[in-house]
Amino acid sequence: MPAREVRGVKTALFVLLGWLLAGSAGLAAQSVPYVDARGTASLVSESDSVAPQQPVRVGLRIVLAPGWHTYGKDPGDAGEPPELDWTLPAGIAVGPIAFPPAGKQV
Repeated sequence: MPAREVRGVKTALFVLLGWLLAGSAGLAAQSVPYVDARGTASLVSESDSVAPQQPVRVGLRIVLAPGWHTYGKDPGDAGEPPELDWTLPAGIAVGPIAFPPAGKQV
């Protein structure tokens, strides 16, 4: 992922994390989208708040422009799997990326 895209995703992560830590009304939280000619990326949580010692799942939502594609965790010899570079406050940990089953679009 080019540096510009990583900065956009990091900004989205920061905004989403701040929103989650502050809490908000609603069913789930979504970050400010990062948009460029290839598509739109945002982070979506399954919950609108975070509690101490309780895990929260965050999904990376990518809507690609026509003609663009991404790779999964097993990209073969043609690509690379997605990576997220998290910058988090002390005491918050991130687990590995969980991918949907092969062939399933979510």
